[in-house]
Amino acid sequence: MIIVSACLAGINCNYKGESKPCPFVTELVRKGKALPVCPEQLGGLSTPRTGAEINNGKVFTKDGKDVTANFEKGANEVLKLAKEDLIVEKNTYDAFTNPKLNKFLKKERITNILITGVFGEGCVQATINGGFSKEYNMTIIEDFIETRDDKKSQQLLSMLKKRFWAGLYGYPKKSGEILKEMSD
Repeated sequence: MIIVSACLAGINCNYKGESKPCPFVTELVRKGKALPVCPEQLGGLSTPRTGAEINNGKVFTKDGKDVTANFEKGANEVLKLAKEDLIVEKNTYDAFTNPKLNKFLKKERITNILITGVFGEGCVQATINGGFSKEYNMTIIEDFIETRDDKKSQQLLSMLKKRFWAGLYGYPKKSGEILKEMSD
């Protein structure tokens, strides 16, 4: 089972009490291939709630309240749901620096990887490089890659999607294309 963010599945649970439905995710949930969860709610936070950000390893609301324990509890609840899935801890930008990932992929004879992430110009790029160096076929789901909100990061991400990833790796696709391929 694939665990997905409930707000991407169209459930009004983000900090504003809204959702950001993604057709790819909602279709996976509709077909019973994905389970929508909201870690913040599982951690005891209400909806709507004050927005929060990570700062020096702790999570604080915009008004300064430490909600780290709620986020940790929510993450642990999601881990319980994923107990049968492979969980690869990552302490650097590149997920492939953890040998557990490569060992699992080789054992299961997995050669094709879907790439998503929230720090496009950092972690996503490093993981793409790591997977490429280990000769995996990577499909970059370009509308599932994000970055920080500042203008320079957005420009860099746009350049990576349009030029670098397409030119070097050759497999950037939109989530709708992936969903269609999975349905065929």
